[in-house]
Amino acid sequence: ERLGVRIGESAEALAARASDLGRIFDAADQQLISRIAEGSEALSARASEIGRIFDEADHRLVSRIADSTSTIGEHADNIVGAFASTEQRVAERARQTGQELAVHAREIEQALAGADERLASSAAAAAARVEEQVAGVENRLVYTTETIGQKLNEQVSTAEAQLISRANAIAETFTAVGQHIGQSTNDAAKTIGTNTRELNTMLAARSAEISKILDETARPLVERFAQGGSELQKSMEEVTERATEKLRSENATLVNALASRTAETLSAVEGARSTLADSVADLIGRMSTSSSQLGQLIEQAAANLGQVDERLTGSTQSFAATTEKAAQTFASSARLVDSNTTRLTELSSATLREVASIATKFDEHSRLLSSASDLLSSAQSNLEHTLERQSSLEDLAVGLVKKSEDLEKVMRSFEDLVGQTLQNAEGKTLESADKIRTAIADVVDSATKRFADATEEMRRTAGSIKSELDLTRAELKKGVIEMPEEAKESTTAIRRAVSEQINALRELSDIVAKSGRSTDSSEPRNLRPAPQAPAARATEPLRRPPAQQPEPRAPQAPSGDTALRGTLDLERPAETAPRQRDPNGRTPQGGWVRDLLTGASREEGAKPAAPSEAPRSAPAQRSPLHVVESLNSLSVDIARAIDHDASIELWNRYRRGERDVFTRRLYTLKGQQTFDEIRRKYQMEAEFRAAVDRYCDDFEKLLKDVSRNDRDNMMAQTYLTSDTGKVYTMLAHASGRLH
Repeated sequence: ERLGVRIGESAEALAARASDLGRIFDAADQQLISRIAEGSEALSARASEIGRIFDEADHRLVSRIADSTSTIGEHADNIVGAFASTEQRVAERARQTGQELAVHAREIEQALAGADERLASSAAAAAARVEEQVAGVENRLVYTTETIGQKLNEQVSTAEAQLISRANAIAETFTAVGQHIGQSTNDAAKTIGTNTRELNTMLAARSAEISKILDETARPLVERFAQGGSELQKSMEEVTERATEKLRSENATLVNALASRTAETLSAVEGARSTLADSVADLIGRMSTSSSQLGQLIEQAAANLGQVDERLTGSTQSFAATTEKAAQTFASSARLVDSNTTRLTELSSATLREVASIATKFDEHSRLLSSASDLLSSAQSNLEHTLERQSSLEDLAVGLVKKSEDLEKVMRSFEDLVGQTLQNAEGKTLESADKIRTAIADVVDSATKRFADATEEMRRTAGSIKSELDLTRAELKKGVIEMPEEAKESTTAIRRAVSEQINALRELSDIVAKSGRSTDSSEPRNLRPAPQAPAARATEPLRRPPAQQPEPRAPQAPSGDTALRGTLDLERPAETAPRQRDPNGRTPQGGWVRDLLTGASREEGAKPAAPSEAPRSAPAQRSPLHVVESLNSLSVDIARAIDHDASIELWNRYRRGERDVFTRRLYTLKGQQTFDEIRRKYQMEAEFRAAVDRYCDDFEKLLKDVSRNDRDNMMAQTYLTSDTGKVYTMLAHASGRLH
């Protein structure tokens, strides 16, 4: 149930993330649409205002030219041919420029269309791969974001540097044009020289102003990218207003200067020269204004492309941040956006290169103007002979005005083309966003379906586990039912072993009692056993070694130099009648402990009679009390002498197949002394060695019997780690059985 709840929560979270993503894309689309609409409206309004200003200036210039037409009409026929050829070249160059701009606009539109198609295909591919890759999204998104930021910074820096260099080139070009015109007019008459110097000054100021405007527009390009379209629009409006006011004031100054010069000049030559200089200045002003408008339009196009790039990058980052569980999809989207950003950057670079080419073409136009200025200089030298051609000069001025208007129309058409391209890009971006949104919904549905399938699979697995647990429970129940029978058999064996040990202790008590009576009565030789009770001990059908009693005790060496600690109280009353023994000291079907006790009793009874003080004076003799005490305390001493944890570890290693694992670290410090004593006795005393071997054989037989029904080796482990098992461990180790 928890898994189902968790899956439901995950599905709801994915649905919420998908809805949030949809809202984010909708908001971004609306913001992009509104920003483009505002920019288009502002550009249209500004273009209308600039056109109106130019129309007013044109009307004023036409009126001024009409006023001076009567004085210079008959002297301008000789320069009609030169200006006609200049007009044709300018018209041809303007037509070529318009065609090239249209071609570049189509290329930009095609590039944006290709980028949109790649975005759509990439979104579909990302939706197909979202189920295969889900890990590593955070690191890749961080890396992608840093890479995009670095690339944008590099591209902005590159664009800024290019714009600055182009602006400097344009400024140098206009400066060179001004110098050309100044040099040409210096060769004219004094009055024409004065007007030409004023014209050169005006052109230099205009060039400096254009250079300043371009510098101020290019340097804060990075800040305008961050601040958005509103600040860019505001900056463009301010720059345009300053340029318009400057142009208006300079045109007014120029018109006033020309009017004053015309009024002061009494000859027709001076009026014709003033009118001609005014026409040339107007033409240069129009060309400068057209160049400024073209630069502004190109900057606006670059800014719009940068905004599209920035919005695509922001959409990608938002898309990646809100869909962490669809990790690889968003990583793929980030990479695709990166590639599209690179493509848009390339398009921006291409646009800048086209701007550079346009600037170069304007340089060519400047050279054409220089050649026209040269022609004008040559015409001015012959002006006295060509004043009769005033009508042709007037027609030339009107033609230049028309060509300027045609150039403005071309620029407006280019502006419309760029706006249409941006609108197409916006529409395709919306379509791409819809496709991405649809792909995300499909991915969420697929993930929900897979979660449901996984839940069903887990339920089936839980059912199978439940059935297996039921089977295991049944087997355990059956084992619990059968366990009492096995416990009963083990209890019977233990009971028999304990009974055997009790009988041995009883016989030991009889020996002690008999030995005590012999000492009190000071009988000279070996003592005979008292009359036995008629009842004989029932024989046991099966002899087993002790299972839980730590009773395997070995007799002391005859020297008796090592006295082990006793734990059995042997100060008992002697009223218990000893059992009937065999004359040879053997008991039928007895254990090895009883055999040892019988041997000790026989050894004690076979000793020669001596005075009562003899046992005390013989150091080699030992009493049965020592034997009993040694046998009784040996098991406890051994159990305490062995480290329990080390015993478990070494037996586990030994049963896994390792050899030579039993070392002296198995024992405590006192246990090592006990181990050395047992090993010494095993090597020196045959009877002790036989008793140890018999005990080890019986214990190993018991382990073998237990292991037949011990599937998990728990019973064998219990036997080996008990006190009896520790006795076996020390005896087997001392006898060399565990090598």
